[in-house]
Amino acid sequence: MRHLLVAIPFLFSLLVTTHAHAEVTVVIEEESPLTASAVGWRSSDFVVVVFADGTERLVGIHKIRAIVDESGQDRTEYVLQERKAVGTPPPGYEGRLGPDRPTIGRALLGGVLVGIIALAALFGGGLGGFSR
Repeated sequence: MRHLLVAIPFLFSLLVTTHAHAEVTVVIEEESPLTASAVGWRSSDFVVVVFADGTERLVGIHKIRAIVDESGQDRTEYVLQERKAVGTPPPGYEGRLGPDRPTIGRALLGGVLVGIIALAALFGGGLGGFSR
């Protein structure tokens, strides 16, 4: 009886840490279908395919023929057009299934470029050497 009491917490921990992951099938042009834990939109040109071990692969949207969830429902439009994610990433996955966020560097670069253009227009230099 005492051995059983010692084993119960261990067995319970196995049940709690074992997760059933949804499987998403990604059909890619001229390749074997991929089985993934999750698929999400990454940018206007790529989706990210997340595998059960936490690794990911970027796939160009022009190569994707279908994204099918575990119930057999076609989710291609949901991911590519509506820019949503399908499936559940594995525990510990630290990536994103959405678009890249603009960084401070990108924001500063954009602000500097707008400032240069505004100064050029203000002082009549025009853009690209063209004058009025």
